Amino acid sequence: MKIKKCFMKVLEFPNYITIDSVKGLNRNRTGYGYMTIDIATSLAKKGIEIELLTQSYITKEINYQNVKILRRTWKNLFKNLKLRHFIETIKILYTYPPRLLMIPKIFFYNISMGYFEQILRHNNYDIVHIHGIGYYTLPIIRVCEKLNIKYVVTLHGLNSFSDSTNISESGRKIEKDFIINAAANNISTTVISTGIRKTIMNFLSIKDSQNFQVITNSFHINNSNKKRFNLRRQYRIDESAKIMLSIGNIGRRKNQIQIIRAFNKLPLEEKQNLFILFCGYDSKESGFKEEINKLELSSHLIYCGDIPKDELTGFYQQSDFVILASISEGFGLSLIEGFSFGLPCITFSDLDAVEDIFHSDAVLLLKERTDEALAQGIMEFVSKSWDKEKIKIHSKKFTMAKMATNYINYFKHLIA
Repeated sequence: MKIKKCFMKVLEFPNYITIDSVKGLNRNRTGYGYMTIDIATSLAKKGIEIELLTQSYITKEINYQNVKILRRTWKNLFKNLKLRHFIETIKILYTYPPRLLMIPKIFFYNISMGYFEQILRHNNYDIVHIHGIGYYTLPIIRVCEKLNIKYVVTLHGLNSFSDSTNISESGRKIEKDFIINAAANNISTTVISTGIRKTIMNFLSIKDSQNFQVITNSFHINNSNKKRFNLRRQYRIDESAKIMLSIGNIGRRKNQIQIIRAFNKLPLEEKQNLFILFCGYDSKESGFKEEINKLELSSHLIYCGDIPKDELTGFYQQSDFVILASISEGFGLSLIEGFSFGLPCITFSDLDAVEDIFHSDAVLLLKERTDEALAQGIMEFVSKSWDKEKIKIHSKKFTMAKMATNYINYFKHLIA
């Protein structure tokens, strides 16, 4: 069955884009905002008609890589205000008491639903694709069910099953309640890794469920041969030394601080021959830089800042390895991006995406999470001979085209 229109909903997340800024879309590279834009554009390249509506931003109507980002103005919202949406807001506030600062946003999410209803009534969509679950998506689900519109929820990670995520108790309850409701009422849900699906199955105490399907993430990065700068010259790295990349926002969940401690345990010769570059936004509350300075490792452990996506190509091209030490990780985008440049990765075996990304030619897994085990693993990792071409072949499993095909097949199955 041909999909006529696929309505994709991309939502606001901290530190990301304003959707009506094409420059912002091009520069943003981390988290849900980045991945949902990639999903939308990859579907559009396959000939699916994609229209996208933000949930938190006021936007002009623009076209971005054949994705139509719909207009969302204050006039649109106020013209379509409905009393029942105010009542629904009160119900949500009562059921899931939020932090005080969230209350205005929750009102905004809910009173916006009149305009959302108008869009659904005047357009012939086959699927509404909702990214994430939280205060911002509950009203969207409610409207879809009211109008009997088919929808899919994609969970890009789980926040309520780890202490490392900064989420309120009400936020955790929203996620867990959704999972229970999805299982009980056959709500079509996709997750980005086998590990996430297993966590859900364990939580529900069931062996299997057709409601929850795995569609893995993909990478989208320019891996042309053009080097835009000399990484070794810029960071004063010897030609004979190896370069390891740690990419991701600096913080407790990403666990870069353990990489620092493990590096400090390496023999002197190993330290001298290895440089680790950290790329990502630092909230300055992580203690990351302080730990590096305290251990006097700043010449070999280098914070490069929050590198825009289009500049990361040079980092991957001129590096040797990728390391990911996250406490929890829905997928691990830097790993598959590294694969496309022939870079092997080292990570922990208990991460959600390991079953999906693992290949012995491309990944070294560590079973223990101690600093000593990580240090020993790094020594084994950098001394091992890796075949770049085999790693690049493995990366083809995670192309944008492959991801888009998987989503389209899933949508067709639901429509049929």
